[in-house]
Amino acid sequence: AKTSTVARELNDVYTFINWANKECGYNWYINKPDIGLKDYEPEERPPLRKSEQQRLIGYCLSADLPKKDHIAACITLLELQGGMMQSEIRRLEERNIQLDNKHPYVMVTKGKTKHRKRLIPIILGLDFIQENFKKTQAWLQSVSESAVSKRMADFIRRVTQTDDLSAHCLRHTLKFNADLNNVPLGE
Repeated sequence: AKTSTVARELNDVYTFINWANKECGYNWYINKPDIGLKDYEPEERPPLRKSEQQRLIGYCLSADLPKKDHIAACITLLELQGGMMQSEIRRLEERNIQLDNKHPYVMVTKGKTKHRKRLIPIILGLDFIQENFKKTQAWLQSVSESAVSKRMADFIRRVTQTDDLSAHCLRHTLKFNADLNNVPLGE
């Protein structure tokens, strides 16, 4: 497993231990082990090429999309349109999911920084997203982030026939497409 994945998964364990410590009145003090995160250099995530985007979107919106791929396709369409991350989709509150409006959107209100807050118009695959959003979000809330990352990487690599892509590349693809078309995404 990657160092960043291990650190993220350990944070869940530490969060639970600290909660139990506080809730039950234990007097525990846990030192986090040094797993080398300070020396970790994240690998560069390339955006999808135009042909990869077309293949991926075409597959996600195909009428004969296998049911087993509906969740990954829903996540893909949301991530491509809004530069979203799976954790943002998982945390969306019902009041911020407006897919039945005249102008459908989702609003990300929580993120690492204030710059990650944004309103995302949903244009591509609206009917599909409406049909699959609730089960997609429920699945995201029921599994670990690493399980989602693995499933999404497998899905994207299989569909695009490219071995070095991950779901995080979809975030970079939105920025790349915006820059290419002189569309400012904000600070």
